[in-house]
Amino acid sequence: MAGTGVGPASRWLTENEEDCGVCAICLGELAEGLPQPDHPVLDYLLQRFVLLPVDRSVALSYGKLVRLLRSRGKLIGTNDLWIAATALAHGIPLLTRNLEELRQVPGLRVMTY
Repeated sequence: MAGTGVGPASRWLTENEEDCGVCAICLGELAEGLPQPDHPVLDYLLQRFVLLPVDRSVALSYGKLVRLLRSRGKLIGTNDLWIAATALAHGIPLLTRNLEELRQVPGLRVMTY
């Protein structure tokens, strides 16, 4: 599908009629790579998926996760920690291609595309 603008994540979401959310951190990572803050891709995501904000439960999950991984000498990237903490706080699986780091998070259900 090269040149179509449809990547593997988009194909997975189209083929898997799942109720999905988008983590606020992921939205920020995506916005970083887009030329303007009102890009249609961001509007599409926010219309199609529930925005999962960083709230009290996510923040507490983050703190617990950082403490645990640091004690094991397995600390991962900051954004990945926030993303994992969001999934853990909501009790939902995480769709990612970053299996190497995120499989180190105890209790996190990881799915890939």
